Amino acid sequence: METGLMKGKVLPLQAFMVGYPSRLVVQQSKVRVQRECMKSLGFEFAPPQPGSYPPPNFDGANMARRYGVSVPAEAEKFGYHLANDIGEPPLFEPGPAAGVALKGRGPNGEKPADPRIPEGGCLGESDRKVGNLDETLVNQLNGDSFERSQSDPAVLQALAAWSSCMKGKGYTAASPLTVNEQLKNRGSRTVSPEEIATAVADVDCKQESDLTRTWFEVETRIQNDLIGGNQLALTEARDANALVVKAASGVG
Repeated sequence: METGLMKGKVLPLQAFMVGYPSRLVVQQSKVRVQRECMKSLGFEFAPPQPGSYPPPNFDGANMARRYGVSVPAEAEKFGYHLANDIGEPPLFEPGPAAGVALKGRGPNGEKPADPRIPEGGCLGESDRKVGNLDETLVNQLNGDSFERSQSDPAVLQALAAWSSCMKGKGYTAASPLTVNEQLKNRGSRTVSPEEIATAVADVDCKQESDLTRTWFEVETRIQNDLIGGNQLALTEARDANALVVKAASGVG
């Protein structure tokens, strides 16, 4: 995170996560294998190009929005909306025959009649040739630390200070994690003046209450404890993922 209240802040578990550029390498390699596989079976395969619809977060930590909106300039312009919101990729649905080749099974789960179709279809073929990233453990611990942090006394005190600050500005809100829901603007691409004013107050109160620094420091302590109890498994998973990314860069 380069700007805003989370500038320079990196949680310990991020060292074991796969960043978006590495995930993209794997996705691109899989699509190349899938295209070649589908072509060999007589089908044209043209899903959305990997990277065309990047996620808003670099990795599973989602530091920019982990504790809610945190960049003053973005709050002033986009409210609670994402600055780089480019929508969802279009739904890609191959035809019935191509779907069987891609997935390796019929609509009712039956085995494909064409013996040329590999096990698991062309999706299975790409998994075998490229490999799969596994962030199960680090994502679980990442979620655990966030959940545990919300009941920490220091965080609760900072949240109370934030809420009091918001009240002083005319807003009733218990947490920056739920204030956006109160605006009832989920799913809307329109940024209202009310949303912008609320988001600006939100960020101002985070600064005044020192909420993000407090929350980050509490989570850092929790994550260091979690890493201490899972060091070997986390390291093994990170190293295995690194090998998948390295191999994927040479596929195609």
